[in-house]
Amino acid sequence: MRINSKAIALSSLNYGDNSLISKVYSKEFGFISLISSARKNKKQGLKHYFDPLNCIQLSFYYRANKDLHRLTEVSNAAKRIGNESTIETIKKSSLRFFLAELLGKILTQTEKDDLLFEFLWKKSEELLTAEDIDSNFHLLFMWELCDILGISPVLSTEGEFFDHEEASFVIRRPRHKSFEGSEVKLLLMQLKEDGQLNQVQRQSLIRFFLRYFEFQFGGLGKLKTLDVLESVFS
Repeated sequence: MRINSKAIALSSLNYGDNSLISKVYSKEFGFISLISSARKNKKQGLKHYFDPLNCIQLSFYYRANKDLHRLTEVSNAAKRIGNESTIETIKKSSLRFFLAELLGKILTQTEKDDLLFEFLWKKSEELLTAEDIDSNFHLLFMWELCDILGISPVLSTEGEFFDHEEASFVIRRPRHKSFEGSEVKLLLMQLKEDGQLNQVQRQSLIRFFLRYFEFQFGGLGKLKTLDVLESVFS
């Protein structure tokens, strides 16, 4: 069955001399993997469409219960800004690589979800077209992603310890090791209220969200793009 669909690119990998395997989050089917063929001298041009969090329009043959689907056409669906500063380019590139790696690890089992797709499309398009990006973009992205996935941390409790098993703050220190200290609550409230965070505070929140995703989904491991992101936003 031939399908036309919008999609957000997550990653791509060379396969042999003339093939490319790409992972995307599509509007019609959620997370899917695509295989495409191109001559060796044209494969790099094809790979460019699958830059992390690029907004694309796809045409492919979908086969139910199969892991790979054959790509036939791809084009850009959002025009990138062409006159941004070098530092903004570096900032947005580090964000795109980091968030795409994160999404590639936690969305592998998801199916079609219109609300999730619209959120990802809007944020990806913003990274492609906005002249300036908020230094808290990735933190707010992860928090909103939690909300859309139905796992948002609960802040409206009196406790100081964040219990990953309960996904909320509790009064008593948990007996297990999957919890955070009181500083996390203060940082989350600060992020929500005015976003006035320094480098160390942003790093603390990044690592909190990553530990939270690890507890919720498992298999997250060490993200290769994390060190670059923290260096750029230092």
